[in-house]
Amino acid sequence: MVQMPIIDLLSQARALVQTGRRVSVLWQHADTLVFLARGREYRSEFHINPSDETMQMIKGEMRLHYRTADGKEAVAEIPEASIIYTPAGTPHSPRFSPDAFALISERVALTGQATRLEDEANSLIEDGEMGDVQFDDESGEGDTMVVERERDLALSAHARQTVVALDAALERMANGTYGYSVVSGAPIPRERLEAIPWATLCISCARVRSSG
Repeated sequence: MVQMPIIDLLSQARALVQTGRRVSVLWQHADTLVFLARGREYRSEFHINPSDETMQMIKGEMRLHYRTADGKEAVAEIPEASIIYTPAGTPHSPRFSPDAFALISERVALTGQATRLEDEANSLIEDGEMGDVQFDDESGEGDTMVVERERDLALSAHARQTVVALDAALERMANGTYGYSVVSGAPIPRERLEAIPWATLCISCARVRSSG
């Protein structure tokens, strides 16, 4: 039987206040992640999500600062009981007070992309009946099919790895360690987090790791 959990969002909001936490993950599946977020006393810096995102104000209002395609800053005002859709790759900065709460859903684009790529890779096998494909220098068809399949599988794996990295970043947000290197504890520069929201290393630690 499919379980369909019912969650009291206001109770979850009160729990966040009592525990001092900022994020409560409500449920998580292969194609979506939903969590309740509490506002902050300080301004949230701009960041970029690699997946589509919706933000619904459960209590209070949000001013969502974002950058347009030409780099200009704009503001969307989201009143209580309203929802906004933010496409993947949009630089944005949600700003709402500690007594306001937003229901956030994301990741559909990433996991959906991973599944689609895997399906495409498998269909290359099924449709082409790999044993019937001519592998020779003249046609090149077999080589092309193999390359396309390997590409799709590689992209799919990358998408799923990003999902795992996002999970870990959310966990660090929940325990208050987000934005700090997991190796040295040093702060990760804002610019690095804007480019790679799931970054786990500061620049110095990343250089040490890459140098071997």
